[in-house]
Amino acid sequence: MEYNVKLSRPYICIRRPEGLSFGGSQEWFEEKTVRDYGCGLIGAADVLLYVSRPAQAGEGSGDAASREEAARELTFEEYGRHVAALRRHFPIIPGFGMPGWFLSIGFNIIFRRQKSPYRAKWGLPHRRLLYSIAEMLRQDIPVILSAGPHFPRFWGKEGLTLYREAADETMLPAARTRAHYVIVTGIAGEWLRISSWGRMYYIRIAEYEDYVRRYSCPLFSNICFIRPCGPCTEKTL
Repeated sequence: MEYNVKLSRPYICIRRPEGLSFGGSQEWFEEKTVRDYGCGLIGAADVLLYVSRPAQAGEGSGDAASREEAARELTFEEYGRHVAALRRHFPIIPGFGMPGWFLSIGFNIIFRRQKSPYRAKWGLPHRRLLYSIAEMLRQDIPVILSAGPHFPRFWGKEGLTLYREAADETMLPAARTRAHYVIVTGIAGEWLRISSWGRMYYIRIAEYEDYVRRYSCPLFSNICFIRPCGPCTEKTL
């Protein structure tokens, strides 16, 4: 089944000397542990910024749209303070990174402390993965997706291709990655639109599924599933 769904509001962006980003990037930070292994921390920071931002009344037209555009922009200094405040809840293992269950634990600590309506868990059966991503996007929740490490051959070098959209709307290979978290902000047919390293990329869904099957495994290549508490729960999936 194909889906066509995206976040209902513009994604967050950070004002940098090179311009406005599309989400955050661990590459901006001087600390080597964050720069080399901080994609999980950055993913958590971006999701929390997005879900905690209040919706604008009348969003999408006139002055309300302008206010929303301004509200989603942060300076790098503001973003850096936000990331630093989350370090204790989303610890990074030097040389390894952040296991997916660290993400769910950190989110749930913060959600409970803030009396937020959300709860998180790491990992779903892969047959439900795409459906669950679409459900989160419909509820206006960005999705942390992992292109996990190789398993059991951890030393493998094959990566997942990330694409950029050209001016003529064709998709061009732009980067390859593995053992990396990205943020899904939309699904359009065979493509996932994502934020990674502060830029917009696309993942071909069939290639992601092939990567998991051939090189990784569902335990490591999965999503952090966040749902509102109450009537809309995992039972609806």
